[in-house]
Amino acid sequence: MRSKTFILIAGVVAVLIIAAAGMAIVNDKGENSDGAFTDARGRSVDVESTERILCIGACSAEYVSYFDAVDRIIALDVRDGNDVQKGYYQAFKDKFESLPKVNKSAYERIVMLAPTLVITSDIEVSVINSMQDAIRIPVYAVNADIEFAEDRDAWYDQIEALGKLFNEKGRAKRIVDGVKGLVSDIEREKVKGVSGYVCGMNFYGSGAVKYLRTTGDYLPFEYAGIDNVVPSKSAKVSKQPYDIKAEDLQALDFDYLVIDGYYTNDVVRELKDNYSVIRDKAAVRNGNVYSTMAYKIYGTQFDATLINCFYIASVANGEAYGWSFEEKANEVLNLFYGGKYTYGQMLEDRSGKGCAKLSL
Repeated sequence: MRSKTFILIAGVVAVLIIAAAGMAIVNDKGENSDGAFTDARGRSVDVESTERILCIGACSAEYVSYFDAVDRIIALDVRDGNDVQKGYYQAFKDKFESLPKVNKSAYERIVMLAPTLVITSDIEVSVINSMQDAIRIPVYAVNADIEFAEDRDAWYDQIEALGKLFNEKGRAKRIVDGVKGLVSDIEREKVKGVSGYVCGMNFYGSGAVKYLRTTGDYLPFEYAGIDNVVPSKSAKVSKQPYDIKAEDLQALDFDYLVIDGYYTNDVVRELKDNYSVIRDKAAVRNGNVYSTMAYKIYGTQFDATLINCFYIASVANGEAYGWSFEEKANEVLNLFYGGKYTYGQMLEDRSGKGCAKLSL
């Protein structure tokens, strides 16, 4: 009873803060008038103010960081702490490190922080609705499972929806048009007749043996035109990393060996310890072994995803392009973070070797 009374009183405080903010309702056309927004779970959400944003779940703060609305974030998920592998966190580190971190189930704490909007990446509508009913604050859902592959249009749609939510439609258009242009810069000159294997994937568990943790859906291969030597499948989650057997890897040959940046040092050590499995591969014989930026850390890091795509395209078919890799890496980061973060800073911040050629 005491807890319910507390939430009710704190809810009144939150309402007063919202009223004090004096923010008009922004409708789904990006205009200041009464209206509701449809979130990624198909829910209609009445949002009166985006003046104080609390982000819960994977990718929530990342998506907001692409907009000026990042300045209005007042708290983050407790799991979204400082990680050198997160570009969006590093870009706004001075701000994010000073913010309170909350558990999504800590309703009293959330209400005390008095957000005017909670953005979550929860999947279950019932969970989202329960939270909204309990805290009496609008809860808007984003989809953290969208990828740049066949879901590219859905990613664009989500950016445009957030642009409407934050009344930043122009900014959303620049992001969408920018990403479309970047993808086109890679896909227009696909390499032909080469294959690749990627390992050390950090998503849904790293796998007991990291050099056997792979995926058949590696976007840098897809965009560059490199044939992936492992199939697209997963016993746990569609189109996500899975483990293969050493004997299956030994039976394959491939021109490029790519190691995800999160476990680069561990994978290199494992490959050296199991050199007989890979020594005859064309990639090893010809010195085509590379590391990339970790891109799966508490959700997909879309900046690192695109940077990896440019890097692999540049090493496989660089002479066909009129751009340099570092130039494009900075273009990606400037698009997402408006000049607040550079590729040089990303290299300094990250563990592992980043985008680099390796020797085994």
